[in-house]
Amino acid sequence: MVTTMKREFLILIIIISILMFPTLTFNKKQNSGFRALNYHSNAEDMHHNPVLFLHCWTGTNYSWYLHKNLLEQDGWPASYLHAYNFDDTNNCSLQASFHKANQVKEWVDTILNQTGADKIDLVGHSLGGMIARYYIKFLGGNNMVDDYVSLGSPHHGELNTPCGAAGVNTLAVMLNEGDATPGGVLNDTIGERVDPILGYIYNSTHIPGTISYTSIYSLTDDVVPYISSVLDGAKNIPVTDVTHMAIPTDTEIFELTKQAIDDPHELSSPSLITPIGNEIIPGNVNISWTTSIDTWGYDVTYDVYYSLDQGDNWVLLITNTTETSFIWNASLITEDSNLILKILAFSSGDLSTEFVSTNFIFVGQTSSTQTTTTASSSNFITTPVSSTQTTTTEPTFGWEVLFLPLSVSYLISLRRLKRRKNVPKKK
Repeated sequence: MVTTMKREFLILIIIISILMFPTLTFNKKQNSGFRALNYHSNAEDMHHNPVLFLHCWTGTNYSWYLHKNLLEQDGWPASYLHAYNFDDTNNCSLQASFHKANQVKEWVDTILNQTGADKIDLVGHSLGGMIARYYIKFLGGNNMVDDYVSLGSPHHGELNTPCGAAGVNTLAVMLNEGDATPGGVLNDTIGERVDPILGYIYNSTHIPGTISYTSIYSLTDDVVPYISSVLDGAKNIPVTDVTHMAIPTDTEIFELTKQAIDDPHELSSPSLITPIGNEIIPGNVNISWTTSIDTWGYDVTYDVYYSLDQGDNWVLLITNTTETSFIWNASLITEDSNLILKILAFSSGDLSTEFVSTNFIFVGQTSSTQTTTTASSSNFITTPVSSTQTTTTEPTFGWEVLFLPLSVSYLISLRRLKRRKNVPKKK
């Protein structure tokens, strides 16, 4: 009899524990705080532009095998990496350069049509970098190119070289609009800038427009003087101990090229527009903030909180909104309260950022019949709170409690049934 009672009591304890455990777990998740902030994206779908590699006058498309293979390993689709052979590869005359630039235009148009991309990145070695500049400046490439990278390109010409005499120096003059000093760093211009007063075109400033320009060159280049590769207005990056023909296969230069064409996934932080702080809010207040931009184009939503104790406790005002403003009825806040605001931005690309106001906002009361609200004892409120309701705390029990009496009733019925079975039948 005692053993049976112990067994039944143990069964009751096990049932209660099983029923209560999900409740405890559920409550823990409910009070876990804001949506997790992740400032580094682990998204597998990388967002890159197609890349077109342009070889030097004695090179071939195979010159880019290192760049293509390593970029593919780093997430660039193989269909986005292109390298072709120029016609008249060993010809660096001016006419041959014009023909090569038109080939670039055809390649770019084809690649953009095939991939559906809006922009392309151009990477050119030596003369290839000059051809790319000609395409950008004279053949409409300024609307097609996002990132431009030159590797050891003679932007200001070459001294005492066959290519310099054959046409590269003349090409440099055309690209730089008046710089007739090969090896100089003067009057480097891409695009046009019209003087608003005198009306003439400046030719002394590099104007990149919306294109990001990078020039990578070797201080020990044995063909192109490194000073000729310095491109005014671009990001100029020197390296050492790399010869001219080894540039496309150098791993350090590859890493620098990758950084130049890689569009990082970032989410800009919002900032508060109104209220600006240090003002008294009599009732309704317009809370507005700047738009957060996801550089890969993902959608962004916002959560807005306020705190009455300098950020120790936060109360949620609005969640998962795509708007950048809303009207909040602050009349429920206790008179003369000081509060600060927090805006959290969330990207569907798995990035988050936040803004916390630094200036206090003083809330005044306009009616003696207003109710008050205080922050929950929990550090974070994770459920939407209406601006016309007081903040409430989640109950500490769940639906499982309803099954408690049923479980006890079941055990009692089971015990009575056993007693009946044990009663000897009357003869």
